[in-house]
Amino acid sequence: MQKQVYYLQCFLLILLTISNESGLRAQQTNPIFDVDRKTERLTFQQGLFSFQDTSEHITADQLVRQPDRYPFKAVASPVPVVGPKPVWVKFSIRNRDNRTLPVWIELDYPYLDQLSSYVVHQNHLTALSPPLSWRTPFASRPVDNRDFILPINLPPQQEYTVYLRIQRDFGPLNVSIKGWRPRDFLRFDRQEEMFWGGVVGWTLAATCLSLFLFLARQGLIYGLYCFYALCNMGAVLTNDGLFGRYYLMTDYVGGDRVRNWFILIAMGSCFLFVRSLLNAKAYLPPLLNRICLVAIKVWAAFAILVPILEQWLYRTLPTEAFKSWIIIELYIGIAIVGVLLNLLTSTLGYALFQKNVRGNVWLYLIAVSPFMFITVGWFITVILPVSTFGFVQIKPVAVSIVFETTVLLLGLTYRFKTYHDERERLLREQNQLALRTQLAERERLARDLHDHIGPDMVSLKLQLEAALDDNTDTLIGKTLSRVITQADRIVADVRQVSHALMPTDLQQQGLVASLYDYVSQLNGRVNEPEISFTHILTEPLPEFIQQPLLQIAKELINNALKHAEATIIDIELYQTGQTLCLNVSDNGCGYNPNQLSQKSTGIGLRNVRTVVHQLHGKLTIDEKPTGGMVHQIILKSH
Repeated sequence: MQKQVYYLQCFLLILLTISNESGLRAQQTNPIFDVDRKTERLTFQQGLFSFQDTSEHITADQLVRQPDRYPFKAVASPVPVVGPKPVWVKFSIRNRDNRTLPVWIELDYPYLDQLSSYVVHQNHLTALSPPLSWRTPFASRPVDNRDFILPINLPPQQEYTVYLRIQRDFGPLNVSIKGWRPRDFLRFDRQEEMFWGGVVGWTLAATCLSLFLFLARQGLIYGLYCFYALCNMGAVLTNDGLFGRYYLMTDYVGGDRVRNWFILIAMGSCFLFVRSLLNAKAYLPPLLNRICLVAIKVWAAFAILVPILEQWLYRTLPTEAFKSWIIIELYIGIAIVGVLLNLLTSTLGYALFQKNVRGNVWLYLIAVSPFMFITVGWFITVILPVSTFGFVQIKPVAVSIVFETTVLLLGLTYRFKTYHDERERLLREQNQLALRTQLAERERLARDLHDHIGPDMVSLKLQLEAALDDNTDTLIGKTLSRVITQADRIVADVRQVSHALMPTDLQQQGLVASLYDYVSQLNGRVNEPEISFTHILTEPLPEFIQQPLLQIAKELINNALKHAEATIIDIELYQTGQTLCLNVSDNGCGYNPNQLSQKSTGIGLRNVRTVVHQLHGKLTIDEKPTGGMVHQIILKSH
């Protein structure tokens, strides 16, 4: 057993020695990247070497003449750049082809403060580029692009070493280095533009829709969402240097400070939107509410004043002092973002215990979950050693922002639809209540006329007739005779008004039978037009709908008889689902509904429109191609 343990220890020791030696060889060996006409892209997953120039005075000449003096370490793309000290990166590339090959070296980061490149052949500097930075105009760069592109022409069967001096004034970052054939890079750049065009197009579409909802609903939450979507789009685009030619070379809030500013206002707009989405003011403790309001005011003041203050300080302070101010400003911005993030987390925590907004909390958490995963993964790499510092790809962030925008927009659209449906329901119930009240009042009036005024008038008439018997041939008798005639007319009018207010046939038979009787009465007259009535009803109609529909049908039939001089009138009443439709068509002279003004509309048609509006329905008036009119009323049957 001891012998077996001894053999195992020897085997592990041999493996450890081999791995250490292979690691040393990997660090000491300088691999050469071979390219030919078939090479499309170099990703530099290995073969890059870097070291940090702490003195800031080392030149490419010194690196070439004394290569062993400077401790280059093997790295892979993306290359970590930490602190204000410049970092030197070198790699070797060899042309295996029989003709000169152009190669473009891309540094996929638009906010470098300084970049210089040197090409070495047989320990001699053969080419160098002028110093570049984010302030260098695009037209003055070797290749007009938001990223830094360094073109190199490789003669056939030759080996070259490329040195890059990269400097970032503050903040750690990882710079991705790639090699391209020019045509492949241009094709890739077009694909990038198509991708970002899709992101911008979708965000603008979502912004326009939210703006429409804001104007239609007059709800603050839709306006805040519009602002939030625009800030998110600005933060993502400026992170990748999109539209950089409009702000990278400017002294007014130039360079990556535009990106930092967009990140700041994106965080603030997110906090404002979430507070509105969750109605946080209603349930947060008063102290926390006051802290939120103070944080919002500080954020707004900082976001507005910083660009103005930067412009003034840039022109008055020396360069080093201005850089110090930028660092202070950056830390203040990070502190504000941190406070807003903590307040946002607290708001979400309180909202989870509120039943009425818990659904909105989960909607927001689902929307931001991809972005949260990316951010948490990046933060984990930040707290690890610098050699493993994470590199956040902006495309996944853009996709997560598009996902967030889409989910929130769907939620807000559903919220708008729910609000609209609820508003329609409340209006419909209010109109139904008004119609029921009106119907009850008509019943009361009809009952009072029939039970009180009618009998009183009959009693008065009988008394007058008794008085007339005693004074038949006198002047008083003649007067009494006229009064009795007027009383008879008043009694008939009272009976007619009573029946008009609440027809007895409608109460006893319902709408369909009442319409049948009315149509039969009209068809029984001499020289009257032909009137037909058909119906398909699957469910009984509520009482508050029957009376208005009978009134509308009679009014439209009366209009066709009096004004249109129609000879054929068709009445259709049918029900599909919860929709009730009444069609009244004729073959009369008709009229142009588009030229019918409100003043020229008759009282009857105005009453029809008023009743339809009270029923929360829709009235459509169309001309028939063969002559005549079609009046269609569509209502909810419940």
